[in-house]
Amino acid sequence: MSLKDKITADQAAITAAQAAVEAANSALVTANNTLAADQAALAALQPTVAAINEIKTFATSLSNLDEATKIGALADAALAALD
Repeated sequence: MSLKDKITADQAAITAAQAAVEAANSALVTANNTLAADQAALAALQPTVAAINEIKTFATSLSNLDEATKIGALADAALAALD
């Protein structure tokens, strides 16, 4: 293989490597954007989860066990629906 052929092959390999790096970078950007959106969604749900947990705490303080159990079950169902 002549020096010119080797240089041409090396340039082709470099070009292919650059394309692979660009594709990997694009995938990373997409994953990062998805992660940021998921984190924002989780943050938005935190007040709802806190409110449901407050309801569960309130339910345990009730003297009427049947009503407390119903309220607790509703709160558990609401938390499960958020998953």
